[in-house]
Amino acid sequence: GIGAAVAGGVGGGGGIAPGTPSFRQANATPLRQKIEFEKKYDLRELIGRGSTSVCHRCVERSTGVEWACKVINKRKVSSNYNGLLEQFQNEIEVLMMLQQTY
Repeated sequence: GIGAAVAGGVGGGGGIAPGTPSFRQANATPLRQKIEFEKKYDLRELIGRGSTSVCHRCVERSTGVEWACKVINKRKVSSNYNGLLEQFQNEIEVLMMLQQTY
């Protein structure tokens, strides 16, 4: 499966985008997650690539605010990198806490 987090306003700012879909829902299929994401965000050009994820610029459709979106290949992570999914989850939680403090 694929997971995504929209974080850190492009060109400044930080935190998790308001209304970022939760991709941890047990009943959410990958297709449903993709549809929900695409309702809220317009995924734009690639701005970075790692061994388990890619980062795109995206635009929040309702506000026009630009964000960075990290798209994680959860299948690749879970089969090749023990414990890395938990690290990604921790990263998301820290970004959410940062947003609440600003």
